[in-house]
Amino acid sequence: MIYLISATLTAVSGYVIGHHARLLRKNLAYDIALGWFIGSGYFSLAYLAVQHVTGVAPMASISVGIVALPLLSAGYRWREFSGFVAETLSRHKLRQEKISFSAFEAILVAVVVAVVLLAVFHGISTPTNGDDALRSRGYHPLLVHAGVVDINNSIFHNGIWPNYAPLLSWHLNGSADHFYLNYGVLTLAVFFMVLVYTSPAQKRNTRQGLYSLFLVVSIPLFVFHMTSTYIDIFLIVAVALGYLFFSLYIRDGDETDLNTSIIFFTLVSFAKTKGIITGLTGFGFIGMYLVREFWENRRLPSIRVAGFGVPFLLFLAIKEYHDPMLSGLFRMAAGAPADIIRQSNEVMPDNTVGEKSAAFWHSLFISGNFGIHFYLLIGATVAYFRRIFSTKLVWDFLFLSAIFFETYYFMVYWYVNMPYHQSILHRVVMMLSVICALFLATCFARGEDEGEIGETGGRQGPV
Repeated sequence: MIYLISATLTAVSGYVIGHHARLLRKNLAYDIALGWFIGSGYFSLAYLAVQHVTGVAPMASISVGIVALPLLSAGYRWREFSGFVAETLSRHKLRQEKISFSAFEAILVAVVVAVVLLAVFHGISTPTNGDDALRSRGYHPLLVHAGVVDINNSIFHNGIWPNYAPLLSWHLNGSADHFYLNYGVLTLAVFFMVLVYTSPAQKRNTRQGLYSLFLVVSIPLFVFHMTSTYIDIFLIVAVALGYLFFSLYIRDGDETDLNTSIIFFTLVSFAKTKGIITGLTGFGFIGMYLVREFWENRRLPSIRVAGFGVPFLLFLAIKEYHDPMLSGLFRMAAGAPADIIRQSNEVMPDNTVGEKSAAFWHSLFISGNFGIHFYLLIGATVAYFRRIFSTKLVWDFLFLSAIFFETYYFMVYWYVNMPYHQSILHRVVMMLSVICALFLATCFARGEDEGEIGETGGRQGPV
């Protein structure tokens, strides 16, 4: 019950922030799910800022104060806010009356529901992972709660989002129940599913939403991570949603999707050190697309878009103060890749680039961790080649390609222990597989306008 209260407070605080920022859609399921992501990200960044300024250990008064601030701000222009909520609820009732699925869609829904229910049942009844506490498993947030670790490289290595987000529930509970970590991962996964479906569905493309859900839950390793407390799922979900909203924006130019994409690419940087590189990749694609739009159409989004980048800049400033990283990235861009390759072969001379590359391809196509998704990707690229490279879908393909290159480079040339530590390889590739699933869903969805895949496609369904 305490966890449900904390999750509700997190979602409502994010809902209020989303309303102030004009990110909500008057779609109850969508708005609550987005509110939880915004609220948990806001809570984590605010906690980091408080600890940076004061240096105090985590305590209940800080957690309650952080989550209460947005709730109190709802009183500002309360009439407008309450009217927004009332209209959202009335629209939700109308949508419920229109829910209908074809036989094929009903099968997809049944599979998705069955997998998610099994994952939830298993996740809430399985003890929290306890080994590898200082790195990517679930016990590091417990150390943060206990005040054992300060703002240092271990917090940034594991990510401020997974480290700080559970603190509210533990402070409300009065003790650190490790099962709350399991509940947090399940909440993350369920709200991810909600956004994956409702984001395209509210744009009248229910097929893309259903295909996305089905393809995501068809990834065996992703379903496993729904039931564990590895931090990787935070990174993967944020990247996938950042990509999804960027994809929606480039097809219809809805600035709200652009702003939401920026929010999720910021959350990417909050999850593990490598999240900053991936987040910067997302920001780079947004920047390139905006430059292209200005060059070809003399069109730019409103200036308020820049404001959504402030949380990322604030996080980056605090991180550079405690755990510098940008200088290392600059060195890498200046020629360090060759040094990394050389050092990799010196540390493990028998672990050649060829062996590591073979392990990488084995993970994609033979391991079974990702189903047949990468085979489908090859088939879809061939079948939809003309459509991909003659429409804005090419931006989706380029983003997927960039993530593929980063994943391959990291595991083959940077990470020295692969292929012997293939569990890490599979977790890194999982991010690529989820983005691949969303890309495939976009390709498979049939739009009314064949020139713009998924722009208006599919009959109207429940959103």
